[in-house]
Amino acid sequence: MTRAASLLFAACAAAAAGQAPPAAPGDASTVFATASPSVVVVLALDAAGTVTGQGSGVVVAPGLVVTNRHVVQGAASVRLQQAGRTRTAHVLERHATHDLALLRAPLKAPPASIRASKELAVGERVFAIGAPQGLELSISDGLVAQLRPEAGSVRIQTTAAISPGSSGGGLFDERGALVGITSYSALRGQNLNFALPTEWFEPLLRSAQGRAAVPTRVLMRPERRTGATRIVIESDGAPLRYAWRSPDARGAVLELEGVDASAVGAHVDVGSAEVEHVLVETLKQGERQVTRFEFCLMAPMRQRVYPEGANLNLVFERVPPVAAASPAPSPAASPEPSSASSAALPTKPPAPARLAAVQVEAEDGGAAVWLATGPGATFRDFVLRGPERIVIDLLGFTAAVRAATGAAAIVERVRIARHSLTPPVVRVVLDLAQPALHSVRDEGDGLRVRLTPAP
Repeated sequence: MTRAASLLFAACAAAAAGQAPPAAPGDASTVFATASPSVVVVLALDAAGTVTGQGSGVVVAPGLVVTNRHVVQGAASVRLQQAGRTRTAHVLERHATHDLALLRAPLKAPPASIRASKELAVGERVFAIGAPQGLELSISDGLVAQLRPEAGSVRIQTTAAISPGSSGGGLFDERGALVGITSYSALRGQNLNFALPTEWFEPLLRSAQGRAAVPTRVLMRPERRTGATRIVIESDGAPLRYAWRSPDARGAVLELEGVDASAVGAHVDVGSAEVEHVLVETLKQGERQVTRFEFCLMAPMRQRVYPEGANLNLVFERVPPVAAASPAPSPAASPEPSSASSAALPTKPPAPARLAAVQVEAEDGGAAVWLATGPGATFRDFVLRGPERIVIDLLGFTAAVRAATGAAAIVERVRIARHSLTPPVVRVVLDLAQPALHSVRDEGDGLRVRLTPAP
């Protein structure tokens, strides 16, 4: 029996049994079932998080997606959508001459099988799968109309329909193997569509796979709950390699190896009553790149760090005050008679003191910083970032000033922040140009902070 007769017999038998006929090799439904799990929607966003462009992409290795370079050009961030889920992606590689880019994202989608484009033949049937006009996982079919030799391979001309939004999607053969990346249509003419060959993205793939399996960007996502703040540092790749240290209960330092945190910014305000702010910097330590997060806390905190999948969770939780035990009444003591005149009246909490001025003066190669607090100021001081950042908290204070006056070479910047806590707190942060020793002395009408260059 010939192959055509076998297929006809199977179709007739299935129809007699009330079933759909089996799919033939190269049938569009078979190709779609094989290839579509590897196709994603690519979204380009601006700095405000607004979608500014949309294309398609194909998973070509675990966690790696190929798309057109123009889809992600100029994007502040990139997201991938598949099966109702959205993932943050990072642009790992951009081809220097061809319209191709390689993205990394924590996807579980299976990679497509890949076939060399130069093995194609003119007249071979192919299928385009992508998101034309944002319509996810749309399939169209056509022929290889021509193979245009170029740069060691062939640019594929096809009659398989593509539209804006299809850019970066997959062109598949009858076995569901990826043979090209759909790229553009000719504006003039009819059904003149083009795909870039698989050989052109192989160098990007080799470069990415040769790197250490570490993420290249993190996103910080604070989550607030009563009495505690959880900060999720979200990886876009492999589990984060980190070091954690806590100089004291009012500060903490997290170091991530091999991570570029430029998208996070140099200063993060997490909007928390526990964490005042986070300072971020990326450093080169020999061949190592390390990003350091310094957490400046509003009060002594319980601190925890634990991994969850590829992400890190940092938890800062307020230490509850210890209630003082009430002394037991003496059995021999006789109660005093009560009267309306001796009844205890509710007391009004004292008004907060005011920080009237902050003045910086050069002094013997160092500096003196004067805090005009008035008498009896309650304060705490501590050090972050080694001896290069001094923090003074004034308890029960509000600030009448927003900036310091004066200057000294050792003091790069003075920041004054007011926090509506109970009691209210004014925090003075001294960012120094070099490591320094510090001392704080109460001089009756204010505090004098002396800064001496460290030996």
